[in-house]
Amino acid sequence: MARIDLRNVCKTLSEPASGRGRRTTVAIRDLTLRVPDGQTMVVLGPSGCGKTTLLKLIAGLLRPDSGDVLYNDMDVKDLAPGERQIGMVFQNYALYPHLASRRNVLSYFLFRKKTPDLVALARAKFERTSELMGVELAYLLDRKPTTLSGGEK
Repeated sequence: MARIDLRNVCKTLSEPASGRGRRTTVAIRDLTLRVPDGQTMVVLGPSGCGKTTLLKLIAGLLRPDSGDVLYNDMDVKDLAPGERQIGMVFQNYALYPHLASRRNVLSYFLFRKKTPDLVALARAKFERTSELMGVELAYLLDRKPTTLSGGEK
């Protein structure tokens, strides 16, 4: 893991306006934020306040208009999302409806060549995810998404 720092980050989003040109919205203005190594961050706020934009900036799905995005003091603005080794979970999950919970949680590993090291890594990641969530997941593992409540998903 890494310490994540955002320094004076700004991001303006642009979208088509109804009938005329484009509409721009300041999504984030002069944000400075530190997420210490090993800490979990939760972002809460009303619709349109910049939560998703913030997460996309950290993950590398968007580039800031200005400011710095640092992992352990290294500028990562030019790193592709896959090179950052960070993930995020949205409120509405993109779950595979035909897979049980266990396979959904481990879906990243489904599309990789199976090796003993990969199997061990998948097991460790799953256990760490359960630990971070602070809940026992075993009773949900063989259930498909359509049989789970919103909280269980």
